[in-house]
Amino acid sequence: MKRMLLLLLTLFTATACSDSTNSDDDQVFGPVDNFEEIQTQNGFKWSTEEEYELELIGLKTLPFSKQAVLEVSSLDGEVIHRSVVEASQNKTLKFKAVGGLDSLAVSFGSIFKEVDLHANRALFDFLPADDTTDLAIGN
Repeated sequence: MKRMLLLLLTLFTATACSDSTNSDDDQVFGPVDNFEEIQTQNGFKWSTEEEYELELIGLKTLPFSKQAVLEVSSLDGEVIHRSVVEASQNKTLKFKAVGGLDSLAVSFGSIFKEVDLHANRALFDFLPADDTTDLAIGN
């Protein structure tokens, strides 16, 4: 019994005192005093931007050419993208903006719409929003 206890104690002591080597992924970084001292893992990206796509669905039956500035903004009003587009053409706009957006505000001339993002993609058609104010009770 004493030998078994001595053997277990020896094994425990030997394994408790062994070195553990850290790989680059296991490094623990300490506190820093300034930004230049910050250390990160390989492949770390500082950017919080993501790429977004807005698919424009053109009005093929438009009897005239309508070209204007299309403006894409966050719901906070920050302009993200601007370009001149033709209302009768299909087009996909790609742009970068802060990550984590759920919706965008899109304006084209007098047309303004909020579009929802799904997997950083949204659709916009050039049809004005329905005006149903004349259908309200009392009109």
